[in-house]
Amino acid sequence: MALNFQKLEVVKLQGGEAAENKEEGQFDDLRNSVLREMFAVRNTGDIREQLQDIFIKTAGFLPNELKTPFSGKSLTFNPDDGNFVFGSQEGRIAICTEKEVIREKNVGFLGGITSIILQGKSEFIITACKNGSIKKFNYSNFEIYNNFVGHDLQVNDITLSPDERYMYSVSNDKSVRKWDATQGNDSSVVSKTLYSHNDNVMAVDISYNGNFLISCSKDGNVKVYNTSKDKEDISLALDVGLYSVKFSPKLKYIAAGKTDGSITLWFFGTWEIAKELYGHTKKIRDMCFTLNEDTLISGSQDTTIRVWYLDIPRDELVLNGHSDTVRSVLISNDQNFIYSLGKDCRLFSWKMPKSGYNRLLKDHTQTIYKLIFTSTGTLISNSDDGRVILWDVKTYEKIQELQHYDSMFALALTRDEKFLISCTDSHKMIIWNLSNYQRERELDIEENGSIRALIIGDGNTLITGDEAFRISIWDMSTYVKRKIYRTHKSGVWALALYEKTNLLFSGDDEGKILVHNLKHEIFITELSGHTNRIQCLEISRDGCTLISGCRDCSIRIWNLEKQSCMHTIIYHAGIVRNIYCTLDGEYFLACSEDCLLSIWSMKNYSFLTAIKTRKPMIAMAISPDENKIAVSEEYDICLLRNPLKSDRNFAIYGPSDERYAYLKYISKVIMGDKVEHNPDMDKWIIMPYRINTLHLYSYFNLSKHLRLGLAKDGPFFPTKTGETPLSICLDKKFGDCISAIFKVIDRMARNNMFVFYYFEQSIEALNESSFSSLDKFYTTILTPANGKNFPKFCKDSVSLPIVIRSDFIIPNPENFMLNDNYTLEGKAIIFLQTLVKLNLTPGSRESLMYLESLQECTDVDTFETPLIQIILKDKWMKLSWMIDIQALVYASYLILMAIYTALYQYHNDFLIAPFVISQVLSVYEFYIMKFGRGYYWKSGWNYFDIARMTMMDAYSILVWTGYREYMESFLACLNFVTWMRGITYFRVFKSMRTLVNLVQEVYKDVVYFLSILFYSTIALALIAFVLVQEPGDDHYFFHAVTQAYQTNLGDYPGIEDYGMYFWLYFFMFTVLNPIIMLNLIINLMGDTFNRVEDQKITADTFELIKMLIEAETLLFWRRNYGKKEYLQICQEDEFSEETRSKSLKKIYKIKKQILELDQKLKDSHANQQIRLQGILYSLNS
Repeated sequence: MALNFQKLEVVKLQGGEAAENKEEGQFDDLRNSVLREMFAVRNTGDIREQLQDIFIKTAGFLPNELKTPFSGKSLTFNPDDGNFVFGSQEGRIAICTEKEVIREKNVGFLGGITSIILQGKSEFIITACKNGSIKKFNYSNFEIYNNFVGHDLQVNDITLSPDERYMYSVSNDKSVRKWDATQGNDSSVVSKTLYSHNDNVMAVDISYNGNFLISCSKDGNVKVYNTSKDKEDISLALDVGLYSVKFSPKLKYIAAGKTDGSITLWFFGTWEIAKELYGHTKKIRDMCFTLNEDTLISGSQDTTIRVWYLDIPRDELVLNGHSDTVRSVLISNDQNFIYSLGKDCRLFSWKMPKSGYNRLLKDHTQTIYKLIFTSTGTLISNSDDGRVILWDVKTYEKIQELQHYDSMFALALTRDEKFLISCTDSHKMIIWNLSNYQRERELDIEENGSIRALIIGDGNTLITGDEAFRISIWDMSTYVKRKIYRTHKSGVWALALYEKTNLLFSGDDEGKILVHNLKHEIFITELSGHTNRIQCLEISRDGCTLISGCRDCSIRIWNLEKQSCMHTIIYHAGIVRNIYCTLDGEYFLACSEDCLLSIWSMKNYSFLTAIKTRKPMIAMAISPDENKIAVSEEYDICLLRNPLKSDRNFAIYGPSDERYAYLKYISKVIMGDKVEHNPDMDKWIIMPYRINTLHLYSYFNLSKHLRLGLAKDGPFFPTKTGETPLSICLDKKFGDCISAIFKVIDRMARNNMFVFYYFEQSIEALNESSFSSLDKFYTTILTPANGKNFPKFCKDSVSLPIVIRSDFIIPNPENFMLNDNYTLEGKAIIFLQTLVKLNLTPGSRESLMYLESLQECTDVDTFETPLIQIILKDKWMKLSWMIDIQALVYASYLILMAIYTALYQYHNDFLIAPFVISQVLSVYEFYIMKFGRGYYWKSGWNYFDIARMTMMDAYSILVWTGYREYMESFLACLNFVTWMRGITYFRVFKSMRTLVNLVQEVYKDVVYFLSILFYSTIALALIAFVLVQEPGDDHYFFHAVTQAYQTNLGDYPGIEDYGMYFWLYFFMFTVLNPIIMLNLIINLMGDTFNRVEDQKITADTFELIKMLIEAETLLFWRRNYGKKEYLQICQEDEFSEETRSKSLKKIYKIKKQILELDQKLKDSHANQQIRLQGILYSLNS
């Protein structure tokens, strides 16, 4: 069992010792049930199941780790009991499983143990020691069985012959010795020296048939000894010292590990070098082959284990886990696991990784500059070696080779893919026919500039850029130049064409991008910003954006409509060589000479992840289905799986080799272990879920990690199912995590104004959450537009503010008003832009949801933010007519009811008019009730509407049927409800909304006053009842209550014939109680008024929102209308006093400088006049 679930066992399993004995399948079932329990507590929709799946798969890739109390030096495996046997540098022998040390013994008198082997069906353990001795121990009790005496210095390695009769050893005494390993324990065993090296002999190995022995030494030699002929066959010399040597199981290879970290493989028998493997950075300590000889495992002093694929050209796979030298590596007998022992006191069991994630195509001998995929998936490459090679990427075989005279840089494929065009450094253009791989045509080009950029225009146009500053347009039918543009001032290295607009973009050596219109054959503009050669240009799929990569290591995003740079990406540390926009327009990829292939979102230009390659990348191409990425690593082509197309298989991608460190990191996060934040881990992504570490921080409420991750530019994007870190925090109501996101929001916005793109889907949830920094969010996403050429003034006659909606984030002044309205003086204006898109189309589903979320918001500061005020005012301007009509209809109803009540009671015919209007209002109420999605019932005024229409219907029916009893009271109640409901229509007038709100608040607060009033009235009525009750009057108490209430209102009763006690009661009743009640109501209403006044803007906004919801609910036919757009505002620039003061000071300072300069000019002019007069006087005299 190689999966590490020890922590899971400690947390969840009852009876952990019994769990260790379970079979793997049983353990998996138990593990999955534990995970279901763990994640059931943390329920966030689809992401819960994804995280559960990630944890299971992550654990499957992680190594099992055993920590020991001593530093291991050598390792072997006992196939009989499945245990490991290892020796340590402290002189200990130990037997252990993957989980625990079973038995160990300190045999330190021997010195540190350098090598260990088993003999006799694991009956004996033989150890080599630093003191030059070799000893045999009983496996069962670690008792010494025999001594092997002969070496004078440290023994570095030992091995047994296949029949276990002989043992071979190598030592720092430079000798290779042979021993009889079968002798008993009665005497010391004497050795035979076979041969020697010129320096310390570090390793020895024997072939599977026992016929050959191999050794390596610090002298740089590998010696092969024929044991059957008892002679040395060959000595293979290398230029550096060697530390490890191995036979492959079937004698296909011998491998030698060097002190510089490289590995050399020879074919056995021919002794030709088969491969040179480079990757390790320090000496190789141990190696082993798989049984089929297609894979080599190596352990190094650089702490890594590398898996090398020998039969298939692939980059090696790196296993990171040890923190110190890897001293020994083994492969399990079933070939499913790799075991490693390190100086860091740890033993790892790794699941044997599948073949590498990439594939190498090797044939070129010099730098590859261009890669092209055909529509059928054939890959074409060109190189400085003068060859173009066509590859079949399915079989990884070379299809054809096209030989040139010399090196070439530019290469292009015609649209019909019948011809390939290449341009060499010898100033030749060659057209290849791909049907027969023959030269169709060869042209001599001017010798004063090699072609560095080459693209195909429409079906009959070829466009080239050269070092002679020219852009040439060629007719492909004749290969004659139709047009030459000489607008560049340096060599042209990059070209891009957007055919729909006939715009050609070209980048030169100075970092300038020029734009030409090919249809009208004119130069349009220059895009400046880069500081070095433009290496690549790519146009987005929608034609709105140009992306450029440069030798200054930056990537710039250009808005083609505004012809300006929208965003600059500083990420790579090397030249950005190629850029590719995905077919769906969602992402773009960039490859660089810093060995990183980065992936970026086209929505907010934020980093997604990166892939690290072994060597600097020069060229990149994407297959037609986008499943494969081809990059050139100097002389080789590396085929990678596209992370964006990992739809099924579990995979992780990141900008380093630390895959296992990342898996361990996220496992700790998921398990709730304490883990220090590591910003390097935030740049990885888990596919196909498209989840990164920030999603995990959010899900497990790690607010500090989330804040630090975002502060270090951690990628913020949605999962495959649409959850962002913010939406996860909102769903789980993690306030600390939400605050952590918004603590760094200002810095995020300063670095990238598009960063809020993925916040758009969470705005409604943000409103409903009412978290404390919501007002800061709204303040941040409404920002002044940064533009040097924006107008600063307009005519005084222009009505402001002007609100428009746009697909582009940067405002265009021409969209607000005619250019004639912009002036050099007049009304000061400022342009504002939102950093998020909103669908505010009246009646649309998204607009209605947004308003409803605002209604749920309880953060009063949010309603006072400029953006909320602008949105609501703009909506009110468009929708107020609907509320106005409703108010007019209700006003008509009120007037008719007033006339009916005053003049025409019981006139059946006149009652028809208010009844009809009431029915119209009822239809409206039922519609709002149905489509208001529950918000209808949250307003108390709507209950008055229900009462009004119910009572109106009942009253009308009763009148028309001739019923008259209690009808006056019924009509009085109907009028009360009708006129109460009419109060709300004063909300139509902004100045009246505060009063309406005051009425509402008074109704709420007066309840407390009425409670006290009722209490005092009953108390005083009881006193009066006791004092003046007449015998036999059972109803006097109710009379006392009425009299007490009237007295509270100032209607005093008669006081004749009352005694002294009643006079005292009367004083309290008529003086103290009214004073108390009066002061109470005054204070209560004063507090109510002050509260309403303090919340005037909030209350006004809240009433406005309710009316807008009501209006937009009516527009049912517009539910699917509109789209998300940026909001842009042109408004009057209101200077603060501080800003005004600073501006005036600057003006006074400038004025003073102008006056001083003017005086100096006058003085200078006067002096010149005097001098001139003197000269003229001299001439005249």
